[in-house]
Amino acid sequence: MWCDKLGLSVNPDKTGLAAFTRRRKLPGLFEPRLFGTTLHCSTSVKYLGVIVDSRLTWREHVDLKVKKAHNLLWACRRACGVMWGLRPRVVYWIYVSIIRPSITFASLLWWPGCQMASAKRILRESKD
Repeated sequence: MWCDKLGLSVNPDKTGLAAFTRRRKLPGLFEPRLFGTTLHCSTSVKYLGVIVDSRLTWREHVDLKVKKAHNLLWACRRACGVMWGLRPRVVYWIYVSIIRPSITFASLLWWPGCQMASAKRILRESKD
């Protein structure tokens, strides 16, 4: 196999396979084998922190980003009080340096998914 020739190692258990199509069934698709392990088709795969689904709707990725940002914001908010805790300037710095980069990571790929009505609704509800 070409991986062995180049000195690369591949873990078949961590390898995902997704067919990017709008069809529900693919009659001619076979499940390939990698190092004796059959790779099964899934509806989504994670690549470099971005969840890519087979229909390229980005819904699963947007949902995960909204939940993660919400949890990070609440974690920062618990560190603040009216008379104690972090100053507003520090909280803003945490937002700019931690929360905003986690939301916008690879946004050039998945921003078209935010133009759909369902994603807009999810993002709008997360503000409340």
